[in-house]
Amino acid sequence: MKNLLISVVIPCMIALVGCRGPTAELTSIGASAPSKGATEPDKQAYDACLSGAAKYIDDGKGPIEHEAPLVAALCYPQFSQYEKSVASGFSARARKTFNRESDQRQIDFASAAIRQERGALAFSGAPVSVR
Repeated sequence: MKNLLISVVIPCMIALVGCRGPTAELTSIGASAPSKGATEPDKQAYDACLSGAAKYIDDGKGPIEHEAPLVAALCYPQFSQYEKSVASGFSARARKTFNRESDQRQIDFASAAIRQERGALAFSGAPVSVR
């Protein structure tokens, strides 16, 4: 089931969301991640995916903690690639510690993307609920 999700469902959702769109109007969501070994294209792809997924998933009404796992799942391939580039120079021990915190880090980035989207909507004058 997990393989089906990763190989079929997530790529289809990414195609719908347009995860590779520009994020020039938003600040970098993944900026707080360690940057050692990270490549800028991987970070930009992940940020763009988070922005697109947050726009697609968030209705502005639901609690962020309920929507963040959905946003995170849509961007898992970009997150995985970004994480690999970040950890590329780590020792085996450091990589193990880094990987242990991976799931929470992904949810944190997704939550930040949703908050950022809601903030952008608030500035545009559109009604939004921030929870």
